[in-house]
Amino acid sequence: MFKSLFLCSTLNLIGLVVSKCVFRYDEVEKSPNRFEASDIVLSRDGHVMYVVFDNTYQIGAICTALGRSFNCTDRLLDWPDSSLNRKKSGFEGMTYNPTNGNHFVIQESIETDVKKVFKANVFEIHINTKASSPIRIVESCMVNWEFGSENKGFEGLEFAFHRSSGNTYLLGLCEANKCDHKSASINDGRIVVLKKQKATTTKSCLWEPVSTFDLPSSVHFNDYSAISIYHQESYELPTYVAVTSQENSQLWIGLIEELDQAPFFDASSLHKTTVYDLPRATQAGSNCQVKYCNIEGVAWRGKNQLILVSDKAKSDQHIDCIEKDQSMALNCFLLILFLCLSWILIEGGTINQPNVIVRVSNMTESMKQDAIRITKQAFVKFHGYSAKSRSSVAQYIRYQFESLHSSSWQCILGKDYALSIASENEKRIILDIDRVSILIFKGKC
Repeated sequence: MFKSLFLCSTLNLIGLVVSKCVFRYDEVEKSPNRFEASDIVLSRDGHVMYVVFDNTYQIGAICTALGRSFNCTDRLLDWPDSSLNRKKSGFEGMTYNPTNGNHFVIQESIETDVKKVFKANVFEIHINTKASSPIRIVESCMVNWEFGSENKGFEGLEFAFHRSSGNTYLLGLCEANKCDHKSASINDGRIVVLKKQKATTTKSCLWEPVSTFDLPSSVHFNDYSAISIYHQESYELPTYVAVTSQENSQLWIGLIEELDQAPFFDASSLHKTTVYDLPRATQAGSNCQVKYCNIEGVAWRGKNQLILVSDKAKSDQHIDCIEKDQSMALNCFLLILFLCLSWILIEGGTINQPNVIVRVSNMTESMKQDAIRITKQAFVKFHGYSAKSRSSVAQYIRYQFESLHSSSWQCILGKDYALSIASENEKRIILDIDRVSILIFKGKC
């Protein structure tokens, strides 16, 4: 259905829903007239979307449909120092720390004592929407990384857990290629790996860069505006990562994995088609005009949905951009994208047969043998199937199958076998191994 709506896009398209949000206050003068959204984080319980803005220190708490069913209401959370609520924050990224329940918020770049040298700053904050002061600052630490421009610093932030070492890191996404605002390249996206140096009696805390890693050179973006990692319950890698470009109005979906040595993480493509246009204007004479021109924040909502937020349109941008910026009649908007994932694995129902038995398949014989072989490998690699290994087994089979049988981006149609089979007209297989029933299928939007 979505493909027929946006035929002008050169890449596979993504379904979308636009969700508007509005903050209502009696004391309007205390809030900015326009909210320039710059990043978004979904709460772990799925009730609230936290949005940071680069023109205020306040943080938006926007309720999801699930949250509203629990009487959640949209609100702006005041910064501890209320005098900053009406001042420009420079916030460009936000991420969640599952080890202590805090959030990190990064200021893109701050002027230093050295002329034309700018550095970012990271606030660690604790959010409690039920408290009288909902935001508490835990610590504020500078980032020891220099930028040559105040508006070309870090545009995205992610938390990463390095399982083999037990260390935690922040991943800072540079807005400019090569992290250099003077760079003219279009395929040198770079992420800086940051490790915290704790404060001492003589030194302030500091986020120290330990290394960098690049996005695949096939990602041709003029700029990079947001990053989000799909975090599994155990925060294990590899997993999906999403990166957006504001200037290109595009989205890249890839994999992020853990390395034993520096840079400790790496990003790679799923297959050839991993860069997606955001929907283009389709009106007569628009010539496939970009209309989502200011995407600045992204967050995963489940395995096949992303939520994006937009900054305000620039005065010299096309009218289609202005219609879709954060000022559209209300104060902001959320663009919910329904991603179509290609090869999905669902594990489920216990059975009695210990050997591999193919129960349903319309795959070719070679694909079927690949499915059996990869599934066996996964069970050996993760020492069988258990509640602890379930997620790892699923991820391994899916990634291995994608590496052999790349295809257009597709979507999961349901976690119930009967629903999936009834709805599917693409390749699929259900097989049983070690008393576990496994379904691998390719969905069709």
